[in-house]
Amino acid sequence: MASKVFLQLQGKATQASRVVAEYGSSYYKQVLEKNRHYVQEPPTVEKCSLLSKHLFYTRIASILGRYETLQKELDSVKQIWKNRQALRVEDAGIAALFGLECFAWFCAGEMIGRGFTFTGYRVSTLLSFEDAGPSEFGYRLQGRNRRETVSPTGDGRKKPEADDYT
Repeated sequence: MASKVFLQLQGKATQASRVVAEYGSSYYKQVLEKNRHYVQEPPTVEKCSLLSKHLFYTRIASILGRYETLQKELDSVKQIWKNRQALRVEDAGIAALFGLECFAWFCAGEMIGRGFTFTGYRVSTLLSFEDAGPSEFGYRLQGRNRRETVSPTGDGRKKPEADDYT
């Protein structure tokens, strides 16, 4: 069963590589020719450095406009807050849903940052110092707050400390 799936996958990969080999270079040339007016001539390191400086200072120049926009948005929120007695239930519901969506995106980012876990950071994978050499760090974390001392002889043996759970 697994070999049949593997052969199907291999056939699809071979077919995709043929399509890319046949049409990839012509597509690349077509896109490059269509957008030639965006290409800087000559394409040198100095030109790239100049363009990056242009981008950097253009972004800095746009900060003032962004700040003014932020001030306008904050003023409108303050105005709504002052007139909150006239606020409709629909508007409050939309604002609550927006806040909930922001919180959900925050939680999703936290889960991604934790390595796609729901409960917490995997400290044992973050603080494993085995590759650093024997007794260079003295101990490493194992599991949930369990500390083991690294053997100073470098033979790979690890002995648990008397106070395993700190």
